[in-house]
Amino acid sequence: MQQDVLMPSLGLTMEEGTVIEWFVSVGDKVDLGTDFFLLETEKSEVEIEAPYEGVLAEIVVEAGRTVAVGAVIARMEVDQVSNATAAPVPAPLVAVQSGVQDVMAKPAVGKICATPLARRLAVEHKVDLTALVGSGPFGRIKRCDVERGVSESVIGVTSPITPLEGRRALIAARMSESTSTTASVTLTTRARVAQLINLRECLVAAQTKVRPSYNDVIVVACAVAIAEHPDIILQIHAEALHLPENINIGFAVQAPEGLIVPIIRDADTRSILDVAVESERLIGDTLQNRLHPFDAEEGVFTVSNLGAEGIDAFTPLINLPQSAVLGVGAIRDSVEVVDGAPFVIPMLTLSLTFDHRAIDGQPAARFLKRVVELLECPDGLRTGLV
Repeated sequence: MQQDVLMPSLGLTMEEGTVIEWFVSVGDKVDLGTDFFLLETEKSEVEIEAPYEGVLAEIVVEAGRTVAVGAVIARMEVDQVSNATAAPVPAPLVAVQSGVQDVMAKPAVGKICATPLARRLAVEHKVDLTALVGSGPFGRIKRCDVERGVSESVIGVTSPITPLEGRRALIAARMSESTSTTASVTLTTRARVAQLINLRECLVAAQTKVRPSYNDVIVVACAVAIAEHPDIILQIHAEALHLPENINIGFAVQAPEGLIVPIIRDADTRSILDVAVESERLIGDTLQNRLHPFDAEEGVFTVSNLGAEGIDAFTPLINLPQSAVLGVGAIRDSVEVVDGAPFVIPMLTLSLTFDHRAIDGQPAARFLKRVVELLECPDGLRTGLV
């Protein structure tokens, strides 16, 4: 019998996906769990496994095309009736690694076991697969393993002109949508952060497994301020205002393929050390292009920090469907007048961009003021130290 293969949904907010490459051809015999095609979403690239066992009868969506979730992308001649009960929406390979060993045959001795995408990248960048140690089941070589073996000189961009495609095109579309559909207003202020610096130094001196960053403390401060001023996370959906239930805060990470915003879920329930551990994991997954779509969706507020680049202030763009984003600059020593006397005080510039369609100026200002208060006097923030 013939069975449709549908464009899978990898997350609640995913609306469409792009077929980057088919790993099989029409007429090929396909086993359940075989690498089927490479899918690109707004968040990541994922190798999708075959949802049925049988023969690929037709490729409906050619490589390079983008279609909506649920659209028919291929058809298979299914060998057995039992295959028809298989899930029509496959999960990403990275999400089911714990179960892959149960369905994947152990490779023969001496045979190089690698995913099709890993083999393609190895050919493109002239990487010897025999010199790599695979991180997949049974030592299977994956994309991330090949990328680790690619030298800087090989992966460097040599052409002065790069086509606007793939994830870069998606980012461009999202940024254009943000600027064209929101009524953006930016408020800028400064915080005296001597106590913030002392707090971080104490956390680092505690010699825990992670070194909390200033950004981790800022995320916790924002979560506390959001809980007290929830209007800042109001969202517009279908001409109505919606207040999200969970305080999931995103933070911008510059990945090789472009800007990604992983999410700290329920940030208002976490300590600074909790956030530090989670952000370290998310940053690692993002930089190695293995971030699961779940870790980059349902955010209600974003923190964008360019302080490490020496930037004092900037106007961050709203990450739709969110309604506000906090831009964080560098910490600079500044001469400030306190009680009529000059003092050198470390200062941090904060820039809050909000959508005036959903949030008025005064509530936004109160939220930003509260963030400043928490950073200037962070004693009330949960550190996670026993």
